[in-house]
Amino acid sequence: MQTKPLFLFADSQLLFIKNDRQEYYLQSAVNNITNPDPSCAYIGASNNDEPVFYELFAAAMQNLGLRNCKKISSSFDKDDREFLDKADLILLAGGDTELGLNIMKENGIDGILQRKYAEGCILIGVSAGAIQLGWQSFKATDERMKATEAFKFLPFIVLVHQDKDEVVKVESLLKISDTIKRAYEIPWGAGLIFHPDNTVEAIRKPINEFILKEDTLAHTLIFPGNFCAAGDSFNACL
Repeated sequence: MQTKPLFLFADSQLLFIKNDRQEYYLQSAVNNITNPDPSCAYIGASNNDEPVFYELFAAAMQNLGLRNCKKISSSFDKDDREFLDKADLILLAGGDTELGLNIMKENGIDGILQRKYAEGCILIGVSAGAIQLGWQSFKATDERMKATEAFKFLPFIVLVHQDKDEVVKVESLLKISDTIKRAYEIPWGAGLIFHPDNTVEAIRKPINEFILKEDTLAHTLIFPGNFCAAGDSFNACL
């Protein structure tokens, strides 16, 4: 089964905002689900399973006509596992990136996500969830940046709603990255779609592309409606 596009949102706005065609941004993806009763799983490990965020997710799914939803708890019991195994859509919520990564790796959710993606499940990452789907996560410790391995669904590092001071750190982040020298920063209210052909698409607002090559950092803006290859070399938008 062919993999589906990966949806990365800087925050939850794009779950509720409509595009120029007056459709929700996830509508076209949901329309391609063949299951007559799609199931939607919400993973709130990054926010300590805060109920209010799950309620937002459930409301967004109802707007899409999807009502078979479940919150996958960090304790990850048998019912959670069975539901996640059959889910047609999975959302990784925002919160503490490192906390969520640790919990999902400890309880085996990371392996299930890999299998579900290969089976054609729709994966959505919001804020910290978007970072977790990328190559690596970074955390400041004692005035230094520490890299943590993320889920590596994407051949690049994901940054969300960074301020100008934090964007300046991108070059140092890419220098300490193990093998990946590309990052995409998604501003507030924006999103990125990673397509199966390895192209990226900006949603609603321009996103920032950073590539480190021979210690030189190149910065490009990718505008909505353009598709850019996420390969190893400098590229032009299509």
